[in-house]
Amino acid sequence: MTPVTYASDVFVLNSNHSITEAVMAEKIWKVEKIKYCEHVGHEIAIENEVVYPAENLPDQPPRITAHRCSNAIECNMLDKAACALCGTNPDLDPV
Repeated sequence: MTPVTYASDVFVLNSNHSITEAVMAEKIWKVEKIKYCEHVGHEIAIENEVVYPAENLPDQPPRITAHRCSNAIECNMLDKAACALCGTNPDLDPV
């Protein structure tokens, strides 16, 4: 399983009318834990999307913006509702 990283550079026109480069925040999917899922019968990874602030904001801690399951697509194809990470059963939170 490979984490997905998003990072992009933006050019900003400052007050001196010169163009400078602004580094944006970085988003990475990190594995929170690996556990056995009873619905599919094997281990799954529960992942968090972590947003790291730009370099010019060093005092801010990373933030978790989303959660997902590594097996969500397969769980959604089952006949019964699985869990909140799949979006089909908000009452069952496997985290």
